[in-house]
Amino acid sequence: MAEISTNRLKEGMTTQSEVVDKHGHTLIRANEEISKNHITLLKMWGVTSVTVKDSIKELDLDQLKAVYSTSIIDDLAIQANTKLRFIPEDNQVYSFLKKTFIEAEAKRSK
Repeated sequence: MAEISTNRLKEGMTTQSEVVDKHGHTLIRANEEISKNHITLLKMWGVTSVTVKDSIKELDLDQLKAVYSTSIIDDLAIQANTKLRFIPEDNQVYSFLKKTFIEAEAKRSK
């Protein structure tokens, strides 16, 4: 997830969490795709930033566990965390590298 300026929002991005105005009123629900109208509304209401989901597909360990052994996926997740410990976990590069590492190593172990 990433918090970005309203000025940098693009159509098609997905909100990570609910977007509220300064009075706490919900303007956009969590997990909603942002449209041009949303961007206009946010600027009109003075919202300066929004937390959006990473554009890289979220890592879904349960989906991998349906294909590969649960113990293998759990072990690989630990290995990935160790190898990537110097990259902040909220960085989308971290998500991409972790997903790629786990999928490649799981295929190799099969």
